[in-house]
Amino acid sequence: MMYLNPSHQEARVARDTRSNDQGAFSKRARLVTGISGYQAQCHTLSPLGATPSHERMGGIAPIEVGQSLLTEPSNRSADDMRGARQYALPSAERIMEDTGLTPSDYDRGRKRLYRSTIRRMRPPLDRYASRILAKNPAISPAKFFKAYWHHRCKYYASELAAKAGLTRGPSVLAGQIASVKRAARRNGGAVGPMQHRFTHHRGMTVSELSECADLPIGAAVHVKVQFEQDSPYHLKDDFHHWVTYVGNGKFMDSGRAAATGEQMDAFLRCWLNRSFHQKKYAHLHRTPYGSYDQKQAKWIPAADLQPKVTEVVALPRATTKARTKKERR
Repeated sequence: MMYLNPSHQEARVARDTRSNDQGAFSKRARLVTGISGYQAQCHTLSPLGATPSHERMGGIAPIEVGQSLLTEPSNRSADDMRGARQYALPSAERIMEDTGLTPSDYDRGRKRLYRSTIRRMRPPLDRYASRILAKNPAISPAKFFKAYWHHRCKYYASELAAKAGLTRGPSVLAGQIASVKRAARRNGGAVGPMQHRFTHHRGMTVSELSECADLPIGAAVHVKVQFEQDSPYHLKDDFHHWVTYVGNGKFMDSGRAAATGEQMDAFLRCWLNRSFHQKKYAHLHRTPYGSYDQKQAKWIPAADLQPKVTEVVALPRATTKARTKKERR
């Protein structure tokens, strides 16, 4: 068996003490033979040592001597790769860190967030709660929760990270995203390398991303139609969404507690089909994104148009487990 990037392997093995399994390192370095290039690179990007997602690597055949990821053909079509970067292997310091969180942490975190959101139905009301209750004073708590976080996916992911124990407060993830936005504004739309921000998954669907063993639990994933744009908010009304990876190949947002990658992709397609004709998406009303349907008398998206990953924000877990009483509720 031959390992890719042996110098990186030695550096990781020397400081990785999370697993006592002597075969853990070899499992993390195995590759699937006969699969497309981006999938093979996904497995290779995984940090060595046991992580909550390492079970998906089981039963993988080793790479043979002489094989190379760079020469392995990809089964992705030219249209599917439109605007996407080549999936280059990141350097050792750019490997995503395992947070040590589990799917149960995010189940509990979502329940905490639900309870804290429902409490906002009582005075003093913030502007979002006031707006919702003014329209429907008798709204149920479950519907209030969905309405409160509707079109606020970034802030939902930030609150969820705090409630699950990834960060000490919602401003941490929101602040990281804001710093990326400022960098793009300073550099004319090109963000460039930034700590905790990763773009080597750019161009993948959420389903494809769920197969990547290097994706840590708690990673905030940004998907949008114009995924090739390095600036996360290059347009005010671009079609985009933030989801959180919660382990076991599943993702979470304000409307879905645990959706698979396929389910999340299907939701994004349905959302795009319903809203594509709106004026705020006029910048997409052209080929190759869409066309005008004479029968329906409206703009419709191209049949193969799918929002895809543009960036992943993967923060390390807070150095202390201590949280305030308000965060624990």
